Amino acid sequence: MEVKDTLWFTTPAGQCIGIVKGIGQGGETRYYIGIGTGADEEMDKEYIASRGTPVYPTIIQSFFQLESKATIAQALKEERNTCTTFYNSTSEYGRGYLDCLTSLCDIFGIEKQRLENDLLIGGEIND
Repeated sequence: MEVKDTLWFTTPAGQCIGIVKGIGQGGETRYYIGIGTGADEEMDKEYIASRGTPVYPTIIQSFFQLESKATIAQALKEERNTCTTFYNSTSEYGRGYLDCLTSLCDIFGIEKQRLENDLLIGGEIND
């Protein structure tokens, strides 16, 4: 495998963790993660490329998207709670505000259930 890029992390204990991006013999992009010595970067790259654990970008992307969705969902819940403190959700303005929050859930792909005078976001649906 031809190594194209690396990303390095050092733990508080001084361990060197690397993610190696390379091109396999068939031209496919591959990623591996492993622990290096930290003494010789080239040797660590080759070691991780040949003996590291495969990393699949789609799994990593899903992990971070879930984290981001959770953060966005929490922010939308807080905004909804603030909204219902100031605006009556049965009024035209209050319903419009909830409609706007519903649209934001759609944009960010966050699970929601629009009720007549409320909006359930994320885990609230099953509660």
